[in-house]
Amino acid sequence: MLGAMRRANWVLGLLAACGGGGDDGGGVTLVDAPPAPVSWDYGPGAATVAATDFGLAIGSGLVLRGAGAATITGSGFTTGTDAGTIEVEWTENANTMRLYLYFARAGGRWNVSQVQHWDGAPTPTWVFYTGPLFDSPVGQPFTGDVDLMPDPGQADVSLHFRGLTLTAFGRELTPP
Repeated sequence: MLGAMRRANWVLGLLAACGGGGDDGGGVTLVDAPPAPVSWDYGPGAATVAATDFGLAIGSGLVLRGAGAATITGSGFTTGTDAGTIEVEWTENANTMRLYLYFARAGGRWNVSQVQHWDGAPTPTWVFYTGPLFDSPVGQPFTGDVDLMPDPGQADVSLHFRGLTLTAFGRELTPP
């Protein structure tokens, strides 16, 4: 019972913080939950996602933290291309989840043109966050704390990264 209460308090704290981040604009405060770091690398080195804390809040009760062994795949980032993806799949609390980041570069800059992930339902559907997001000069990472809300009309979800370092086009891969 105590564990369920702590989880409920953590979820309420996470969801409440999503609404405004408090007076200091500091973003999400995770209550009674240890940090959930993630580190995903495609290439290796073509694109990376690293965060000191990750949370995917689904509805009013389920928060996924990227726990479990992740399978990292992707595409692109090959010589002469200006696009690529990182595709992350993991199973947590009996939920198989997929999170995809779509990267693009042009004019000496790179960004994430779209993020999408499954909604956590037994028969999953995709949730979309349309970019450009994380705009950065080529050769430099994006760093910071990020709270994303999906495109209008999507599922009741939100995506959070604390201490995010995101790199793209760090290395060009040999075409298949």
